[in-house]
Amino acid sequence: MFRRKGIHDWADPKPNRSLYLLAALLCVLAGQLVSVSGPKVSILFISGLAGIVLIMQPLMLMWLTTIVTLLISGMVIYFAQGLNVSWGGYGLAAMLYGATILTVFGEGVRAPRSRLGKADSTHDGSGHDFLTINTAIIIFFAIALFTIALNQAPIFTTVAAVKSYFLYGGIWTALAFISFEESVIKKWLQGLLVVGLVQWPVALYQYLFVRAARIQSGLGTVEASDSVVGTFGGSQESGGLTAVLALYLVVVLTVLWALYRDKQLSGTRFLILAGVLSLPLVLMEVKVVFFYLPVALFFLYRDFLYKRPAVFLGGCATVAVLLGLLLFAYQAFHWSAKSDDMEGNMLAVFSYSFSEDMAKRMAERGELSRRSVLEFWLRENSRGDYLKTIVGHGLGATRYTEINAGHIAKKYFPAEIYLTGLSVLLWETGLLGVAAFFFLMFCAFRSAGKVMQQAEPDSWRLGLARGLQATVPLYVMALAYRADIPQAGPMMFLFMGHLGLISWLRRQGRVDAS
Repeated sequence: MFRRKGIHDWADPKPNRSLYLLAALLCVLAGQLVSVSGPKVSILFISGLAGIVLIMQPLMLMWLTTIVTLLISGMVIYFAQGLNVSWGGYGLAAMLYGATILTVFGEGVRAPRSRLGKADSTHDGSGHDFLTINTAIIIFFAIALFTIALNQAPIFTTVAAVKSYFLYGGIWTALAFISFEESVIKKWLQGLLVVGLVQWPVALYQYLFVRAARIQSGLGTVEASDSVVGTFGGSQESGGLTAVLALYLVVVLTVLWALYRDKQLSGTRFLILAGVLSLPLVLMEVKVVFFYLPVALFFLYRDFLYKRPAVFLGGCATVAVLLGLLLFAYQAFHWSAKSDDMEGNMLAVFSYSFSEDMAKRMAERGELSRRSVLEFWLRENSRGDYLKTIVGHGLGATRYTEINAGHIAKKYFPAEIYLTGLSVLLWETGLLGVAAFFFLMFCAFRSAGKVMQQAEPDSWRLGLARGLQATVPLYVMALAYRADIPQAGPMMFLFMGHLGLISWLRRQGRVDAS
């Protein structure tokens, strides 16, 4: 199903016979174990057995991680309150690390060294280039290890934090280092498109029934709309990953737009797909989409600014009209029950996170806004241990859960110092960690640009790279909006998948050039 050019197919069964034999023997033992042990031991044993089989099938693991994370986990959490199965997605993604090691090691053992050209010696296809995604991730990982060792946080708090930060990195690792064929990647991308397309019926149900029930219980219309989360997870009594779903849909829309620009998608098909993908954005009440979409489209068509300025200005006018229509839809679907004054509604919902007056009112209640949470970090870290300001207080320091809560979260409770991803990174990894994250985003943007330079005109690789590059800045914006990076599984899946696709494209371009 996937193979490295010039290297034996990983599907070759000979190197894996011992593993398959071991799995068969364990299957025989499983029946006896179930009959003599308790359910917990049986579940652990069977899970381990399944893991042995899955770790030999990276592609199957990729699909299972996608389905569990983006479809199953969120639906179970939403409709079966109290049943958290998000660990399933984290576990499957983590197994991709092992699957990648086995695959790359197996390819290296089977291939004579003389057949491994320069293109195969650097897995992201970057040669001696220092400004790569690989380098940036290694730097961030080194900073994380240093701050863990420096602060010596409780082991379970650290493990929980490492889970949030790094387990979904298995997605990036698999895409960056395993030689998936183009047909495999195309099918996986089609699967991600299907995930976006199936959001609207779920969002419609949540808008018509769950939101209506919350309004009848006396909750405001805007707050009730927080329960429209699609399959990404949340609560019927409170909010959820609405912003993550919005980002996901904007990324998919932008990639489709890029493919349409590079003549890989017909205008009719693009309009149909874009219309269906946009429906959940109307049913959700998520303001950040008004910033995500114009930024993504600006980077997608920024070359038109000097190549075809008239077309660029026309596009800006079109985007302005679309956003205006979305504003009217928000007034009709979400804000009208609160007030008929659309201008007043817009001012209220767009300014509450950053206005000084709102920050003061929230401070009186012991709360922090997106603006004041950064001011609070600066104030608390400008008069103490400057080493902690530079490298942070350790991964997990801002965890706010009842179990394994971080020491910084306890110290400043009830202040929500974990409100945004930027505040989390500042507290846990310091200025160095934040700088490493921005360096990672720069390397991702640059790597996608390199692919665009190497790709053939009007090709699907060019369209994909163009769409991926245009949406890299959105993760920087998301960092200042919520703490979904690094705390939300679907967000980390999207983030790592984004980096992985860019790495795969970069490597493919290097192999083709050789």
